[in-house]
Amino acid sequence: ASDANYTKLFIGGDSTLGFYRYSNRMDFYISSNPRMHLDAGKLYSASSGGPLLDLTPTANEANYGFVDDPDTGMSRTAANELSLMTAGTNAITIDSSQQVGIGTTSPAVKLDVRDAGWPIAAFHGTSEYGTGIQLYNTHTTAQAWAIIGGGTSQSNYPLKFYDQTNAVYRMVLDNTGKLGIGTTTPAYTLDVSSGYANAARLYLNEANNYIMGDSDNMYLRAHNDMYFNIDTPNDSVLRHFIWRNNTSNELMRLGEDGILEVKSGGKVGIGTA
Repeated sequence: ASDANYTKLFIGGDSTLGFYRYSNRMDFYISSNPRMHLDAGKLYSASSGGPLLDLTPTANEANYGFVDDPDTGMSRTAANELSLMTAGTNAITIDSSQQVGIGTTSPAVKLDVRDAGWPIAAFHGTSEYGTGIQLYNTHTTAQAWAIIGGGTSQSNYPLKFYDQTNAVYRMVLDNTGKLGIGTTTPAYTLDVSSGYANAARLYLNEANNYIMGDSDNMYLRAHNDMYFNIDTPNDSVLRHFIWRNNTSNELMRLGEDGILEVKSGGKVGIGTA
């Protein structure tokens, strides 16, 4: 069938369903309404914002775009490469190695995000436990970590480093500037708990060099056999500064009562008989 504007091909004798040739364009009609158009370069919806397949896209147009918005959509930008485009610019690229680039068409790692602005990424959550990301590795021995920020389940909304494999928080930084290592409730600017009973240790370079403190003593120890400590003896409330060459042998003691003791062969006493 034909009229002044169309050459028509009806399907099954249904005059509301078929193909209409209009000038250099083919129209697809259903229920007497145009649904799709096909011209020399595009297959596209009859509705604005509908799907558009561009058979010959320009550099700033998408292969799979939208009617009246042809520069937004998805394209094959090179062999084995896929790109999501907005406003004529490649926004997300997936290369032949399945590496994803955001803000770059040449991703160097699995997820490569680049931008000149700040911040480059943001994570927002509403959980009382905070907003976090998880890090897993199963190369030889499985280990999982989480970095968690904010949340109301702990005071001062800390940034937490969580060892998921062993189910323990390793370090926290709260919003007052207190950093806790081995404790989730730091009371001081740097609060270290080493896991030793009633004592915390801060190791310096190796296991035999450390600073240690508990409720009664402060130790500075070197080479595991020479150390200084300030303590309160079990039988006294006096504070002493003691220099030892092992855990029991004192070389010098300076106490609040004015006594200076030097031992090991030469004893010097001040304020004592």
